[in-house]
Amino acid sequence: MLFLTCLLLNLALLFRLGCADSIPVAPAPWVLDVSEGYIFVVLPPLSPAFLPPGWANPLEEPELRPGSILPDIGLMMLVRYAAGPVGPYDELIYIPGRWAYNLTDSGLRITQIYVSTNASVFNGRTNWNIPKHLAVFNFTSSTDGSTSVTVSPPDDLAHPHFAVNLTPTIGPIPIQVNSTLTGNHWGCQSTWNPGTDTLTVRFQCLPELN
Repeated sequence: MLFLTCLLLNLALLFRLGCADSIPVAPAPWVLDVSEGYIFVVLPPLSPAFLPPGWANPLEEPELRPGSILPDIGLMMLVRYAAGPVGPYDELIYIPGRWAYNLTDSGLRITQIYVSTNASVFNGRTNWNIPKHLAVFNFTSSTDGSTSVTVSPPDDLAHPHFAVNLTPTIGPIPIQVNSTLTGNHWGCQSTWNPGTDTLTVRFQCLPELN
């Protein structure tokens, strides 16, 4: 019943978006020009039972949870596309970890994707059945060279899904990250605040200290 409800809501969203004359129809394959990209390594949960709040949309969660999580890494990916079939847009991807699909196959599973344009939402769902969701991406540059980024629900900018402060570093040593998601992993220090309905992640990227 929940799957049918999710399917009907997805079809309704596609119909509503497809009725907008301003949304281009862009069949696959896509060639995208990436202007910026950031990858954050996160600690995967020990099992699907320990996935953080907001790891998936509630209507999509039953289809994404089944299976077992293997020892591996999780990822947060923030990408800015400068050009492509649907124009420029921003994207935030959450990959909790690697799932075992059967005795021999496994793969990283994307459970949340936020994008900044309806064109990306519509075509992503139409072409590949990717459950993209619309969000507001805000990039604010500071005089010290850092950039603050927030990814928020369109109707609630005060409570972002994701917030990060990107600070440039010198040298090949990876930056330290304070995160509400990663745990003490790969040089990351964090605390997780449960009890929210959306994935709330706050990264603070700090320069390495000599």
